[in-house]
Amino acid sequence: MLQTAEYVTKRQALRLLAELLLDRAFKKVMLLYVGEDQFLQVLMNLLRDNSRAIQADAFHAFKLFAASPKKPQRIHQILLKNRERLVKLLESIGKGDDETYLQDQRAVIQSLWMLEASASQSQTSSR
Repeated sequence: MLQTAEYVTKRQALRLLAELLLDRAFKKVMLLYVGEDQFLQVLMNLLRDNSRAIQADAFHAFKLFAASPKKPQRIHQILLKNRERLVKLLESIGKGDDETYLQDQRAVIQSLWMLEASASQSQTSSR
């Protein structure tokens, strides 16, 4: 019974979080949220949850970190350091019949691969 309650609570919390963060009325909150590395780490752990539904719900909040064009350096470093594992994980948690989800998933994976390009560009421009 306790596991069921915990599962339901996680799902509801993740859905509410994603709903709020994706709502334009809460843009300032979203920008503050994606600037905090501890929130990124929580979502990365939730992406590894045993439940596919929780993984999918966590993905909707996680994608904001990957898609954010002005990532704080710490967020950029965490994503870059974990990029290969994240890509592998994201590829394994698909919703085969949900085209919007698959488009978001491809965009996030592309954003993660682009991190290297932006990191190497900044290194070459500083030489």
